[in-house]
Amino acid sequence: MNFQPRATEPLAVEVYQPDPDLLYSIEMAEKLTQIPRRRIALYYRHGLVAPVHDPALGGWFFNDEALHMLRRVDYLFHVCGMNPRAIRLLLHLMEEVEELRRELRFWRGF
Repeated sequence: MNFQPRATEPLAVEVYQPDPDLLYSIEMAEKLTQIPRRRIALYYRHGLVAPVHDPALGGWFFNDEALHMLRRVDYLFHVCGMNPRAIRLLLHLMEEVEELRRELRFWRGF
């Protein structure tokens, strides 16, 4: 059998662009990140992640950025064995580095 594409079929790959306004419930966040809800709550209690909406006002909802942060925090906690205080310090330092990089790019642009 010969499985060559036909000349009329496009061969382009579509890049996935998530909807920036899309919100995920904590149940869906658990499924997407493979992080148990109890651990997500632990990260929230320690101030490492924050849902988009206040949990007291009707549930836990996360956007793509929050899911990315959940994965990062879980990696540091579960794989690297860091405690929540060390994770908070490391995340703060990473933010400082990114801010300094942005500032440096700005000043190099002149």
